[in-house]
Amino acid sequence: MLSFLRRRRQSSDSDISGIVDQPRVKSRKPPNDYNTPQWRLVENDDTTTCQIKFSIPHEIKAPVYLYYKLTKFYQNHREYVESYDLQQLKGEAVSADDLDSDCGPLKTNSDGKPYYPCGLIANSMFNDTFDSPYKSDDETSIYNMTDKAISWSSDRSRYQKTKYKASEIVPPPNWAKKYPDGYTDDNLPDLSQWESLQVWMRTAGLPSFMKLARRNDKETLEKGEYIMNIGLNFPVSIFGGTKSMVITSSSIIGGRNLSLGIAYLVVAAISVFFGIVFLVKYIIQPRKLGDHSYLTFQDRSNTDARSTDSYVEPQPSRDEPRTVREIL
Repeated sequence: MLSFLRRRRQSSDSDISGIVDQPRVKSRKPPNDYNTPQWRLVENDDTTTCQIKFSIPHEIKAPVYLYYKLTKFYQNHREYVESYDLQQLKGEAVSADDLDSDCGPLKTNSDGKPYYPCGLIANSMFNDTFDSPYKSDDETSIYNMTDKAISWSSDRSRYQKTKYKASEIVPPPNWAKKYPDGYTDDNLPDLSQWESLQVWMRTAGLPSFMKLARRNDKETLEKGEYIMNIGLNFPVSIFGGTKSMVITSSSIIGGRNLSLGIAYLVVAAISVFFGIVFLVKYIIQPRKLGDHSYLTFQDRSNTDARSTDSYVEPQPSRDEPRTVREIL
């Protein structure tokens, strides 16, 4: 797994000189000729691209996944988690008055037009872009990765094409760079096909999380040096967090998950500890087995003649074993 951490100093997000990349490499016994990841910034007009050059020390068999990782981003905040309108996501043309109150304060703009989609989750969507990596010595050797089939199948069936007209709605404020002139009939987004948004809308339970951005299910990622271009759009300094790129794979038992492994080890250690405690207690103070001599069997014909307060003498056991029905 390769991870490249990128964060900003205390300077503003527009200050490109304040960007600091701290590469982190996680792999199994990298060879001696392994090269440390390198990066550079490429500025074109109003866009800034981070070009990362990295080595793959061993071939990675399909499926290969590309994730982005955020830290200190609290998607689990109660008001944030509920900030969307389900009917709007299902394609219904919900009026401004009928929008879910949880979308506030991003329900409508100053002209009273509904935001589409409304709410805090959609407005804060992660919008860095990822190009497919290519060999550093051969730009035509591209390892194609797609953003299709990255969301849950249940999510893909929930989102539908909207019934809004482009003139009835406006994009969220943070989407201004993508839609500088607002929505038109040509650029109105189809949420049923926009899986990157669907992935983002499924909120994470912890402040540090990874979300799937690209995948390749057929081709092996060969050993070698690659270059990937990442469009920088999502600011992290405003909340003191970081963002990373992660390339990994998966097996029949799933992908690498350090947190889950630690949790399993902790539960196993606790179980072993209590098992030893109970074993020592049983050895020192064993449980006394039941004594059959304390079992009493009354003759029903004599129960009425005896007082309920009198002591009942144990009856001799019969030669034949008695059934439970006879005892009761």
